Amino acid sequence: MNEHQVVSPPAKGAGTGITADQTVVVRAELKRVLESPSFRPSRRCQKLLIYLVEETLSGKAEALKERTVGVQVFGRSPAYDTSEDSSVRVCAGEVRKRLAQYYVDAARGRELRIELPPGSYVPLFHWIEPAQNIAGVTLAHPAEMPPAVSILGRLRAHPVVGMMLLVVIVASVVAGMTWAGLTRRSSVMAAFWDPILSDSRSVLVCVGGHLAYMPRGALRARINSRVPSDQEIDNSTIQLSPDEKLTGADFGGSIDEQVNTGDAHSAALLSQLVGRFGKEVQFRLTYTSTMDDLRNSPTLLVGAFNNRWALALGEHLPFALEGDWTKGPVLIRERDGERRQWSLTSSAPGARSQIDHALISRILHGSTGKPVVQIGGIGPIGTLAAAEFITSEGALSSALTKTNDWKKRNMQIVLKVLIANGNPNAVEVAAIRIW
Repeated sequence: MNEHQVVSPPAKGAGTGITADQTVVVRAELKRVLESPSFRPSRRCQKLLIYLVEETLSGKAEALKERTVGVQVFGRSPAYDTSEDSSVRVCAGEVRKRLAQYYVDAARGRELRIELPPGSYVPLFHWIEPAQNIAGVTLAHPAEMPPAVSILGRLRAHPVVGMMLLVVIVASVVAGMTWAGLTRRSSVMAAFWDPILSDSRSVLVCVGGHLAYMPRGALRARINSRVPSDQEIDNSTIQLSPDEKLTGADFGGSIDEQVNTGDAHSAALLSQLVGRFGKEVQFRLTYTSTMDDLRNSPTLLVGAFNNRWALALGEHLPFALEGDWTKGPVLIRERDGERRQWSLTSSAPGARSQIDHALISRILHGSTGKPVVQIGGIGPIGTLAAAEFITSEGALSSALTKTNDWKKRNMQIVLKVLIANGNPNAVEVAAIRIW
């Protein structure tokens, strides 16, 4: 019988958990990845991925820390300041994006897939088929796979972020159904999600847009002439002579073709949970979806101020989204009662925000006639924190077990999110309303 398995990082003092034959398969897959169009243009990404894979195969995964990688791969001093030099983190993020691009083609990775999990420098090796006796965690048998994922609309997103969204979502739904420990009616999480999952229709995930500007025309041609391929354009610089100027005509803006990584990661987490309960998932971007789409399916809205349906459907709720994210400050405001409000905060003007806030809304009988769950932060990190919160049994239990009679009622939860190194670090409930 075939199995879908993954080799986890080995415990301290243990071997790699990978046989000699499997090591050959890993190195063969690594070679194919490095020779692909996704990796050929970037020697730095190739060098980093080779190092991470070979160190893991050699049983040295435990030593794969940011400082060690910086010294061994990028030639940094052993005493260099990792908080000031982000080269390892940036390159690792680029490797993750390029792996996502590579595995967009379903014909790739049929036997093995290489993954670099977010926040880690230890690669994971996913065996798809055939069954092998490897040390790891069984993810799924083919018989347990969830229904097919239907990608609606055109995900014409950024060539990196859009592909990453597609790959992560599809892979997550395939893997998600086998997570252990939950039954349909036996947990706080199951009760929270029951209105969405009990509907006979597939679940619609509607993801917010992202405002972005890309070089075009003569400017793009000028940049492309100095870089190996379009895939390197994100890392290129524009050198201007004193008499040169850039104008709006040099850039093309879009709000409906981009997806930020926070929303992409959030959509992946939600699709994992929905797939865990055996539900089919459909996807649309907010600007390619219609009210009819929302009326036909229970809906998960990902994003706040960048998701037009989150703004429209939440306009008259106790906690409302207020402001225009393309023009100025935005916040979450309490419409009655104490009339509290929450916004992004930072230590100094222009500094990176240290605190975000996010809004979670579960509306059972709204204007669409179908149940809706909306999550969205004032910034993308808040959105990710909200997704992690409502896909965590522990977080939901902590917030709701002391609240009576919430299972069949509408609710909103405001989260305060502490940010560290660009990620949610700690989350607490700032306010909750049930009606």
